[in-house]
Amino acid sequence: QVLYAIRAPKVTQVKKLYERMCDIAKGAALITGTTVDIRQVAAYSNVIGNDVLEEVMDKNLDHFIPIGYTEEELAYAGKFKEVVTELDKEGLKDMIAHVVEKDKRKEVLDMPLLDFKLDRSESYGGGGSTDVGDVSWCIPTAQINTSTFPAQAPGHSWQNVSCGRTSIAHKNMLLAGKVIAATAIDLMEKPDVLQAAKDEFNKKMKRYGGYTCPVPQGAVPVIPGEKM
Repeated sequence: QVLYAIRAPKVTQVKKLYERMCDIAKGAALITGTTVDIRQVAAYSNVIGNDVLEEVMDKNLDHFIPIGYTEEELAYAGKFKEVVTELDKEGLKDMIAHVVEKDKRKEVLDMPLLDFKLDRSESYGGGGSTDVGDVSWCIPTAQINTSTFPAQAPGHSWQNVSCGRTSIAHKNMLLAGKVIAATAIDLMEKPDVLQAAKDEFNKKMKRYGGYTCPVPQGAVPVIPGEKM
């Protein structure tokens, strides 16, 4: 029994890769004189951004930053420099080179915690897998990312986990909540903006051909310990 996760920037690309992987498995079974049973257990669509909503959210973020960290929070975050690998340090430098102006890069590298807004048009690195993608194919959707852990901490690490219960993470969680709430108020008070977001969404869906759920009919959640 083996579990494969297939990723690509677009769900259409994933579907093609999935078919290819199935053919590889079937070919291996033929070569070895064995059989293979294939079961798809999950799938996520890529996120369809909405410029109108993102612009509203971006403007609301200006009202709540800089966050302002205490000396204790900065000292705590600074300790992570001592337990980050050289590879992760190089990764941070590479990221900053993509999203920060050249004359400010050294200053940003020395920051224990990032406390400024990045240009929303800038992007760096790979993505993730999230069912928010499927939501974005059904209604206009926007997201916000905040600094709930130090910039030096690599993703999916114990360093991330160690920040989860701190005031650093709490402040950034509240920041995200405030921005989302303010954006919701704007959309309720400005129906023309909401309509513009819907118009953008409908235009994109017309171009993409609408949403098709990538999870096959009859698929059920896998219970931990259960054989697939």
